Amino acid sequence: MKLCIIGNSHVGALRTAWTSGLSDDFPGITITCFAQRGQGIAEMVVAEGRLLPANPYMKRTVEFTSGGLSEVVVAEYDAFLLYGLHEHGQETGDTWYSSAVRAAALKDKVTGQGSHALLGKLRGLTDKPVWVAHDPLPALDPSGLVAADYDAELAEMQRLYYDPLQARLVPQPAETMVAGRATKLAFSKDSQPLAVGDDRDGRHHGADEIQHMNTAYGAIWLRAFLPGLAAQL
Repeated sequence: MKLCIIGNSHVGALRTAWTSGLSDDFPGITITCFAQRGQGIAEMVVAEGRLLPANPYMKRTVEFTSGGLSEVVVAEYDAFLLYGLHEHGQETGDTWYSSAVRAAALKDKVTGQGSHALLGKLRGLTDKPVWVAHDPLPALDPSGLVAADYDAELAEMQRLYYDPLQARLVPQPAETMVAGRATKLAFSKDSQPLAVGDDRDGRHHGADEIQHMNTAYGAIWLRAFLPGLAAQL
């Protein structure tokens, strides 16, 4: 099975986990990543069954992350994962807000994200299976965190915004989360920028990094996702 992953810098944790030996545990799966730091990859251009880089910089980064490919030829893949490009943030189900405010906030949290824009482009090209995963929740000190109903909010997003596009939201693995609104601190340690072939490759984020996760996180995420992938095709 050939899986195409498209996303932002958060793809780096998945990619390093996969190339560091995790691929040996899933011999029937081939993964190709098309990624760029920041949100720009959501601007990929649709053309004749393909997604093309929107500018020369994007072309260089996707060539590096994919191992030399400069475009996503949709027919060559069995399934797609849009990873990142969606800042999930805190849940919007707090009861002290009106239902109208909560509904508007939820809509903004989905339709205003790069992953939703990219999903629309991809759905214009194929009806193959597509999964969507938000950026990792920020890594925070668990003391004082008020629990959020993470699962309920994802279920509502799925029903209202992803079911109509025949896409499936992928939750963050429960073992990596705290209180439904943060990632455990251990997973942000020693994280690295997405490698794109420049002088930041191989460096580590600072000790205060809370957004990007490390290779251990990427391995847990993929181990949670991949076993059920073939069964759902």
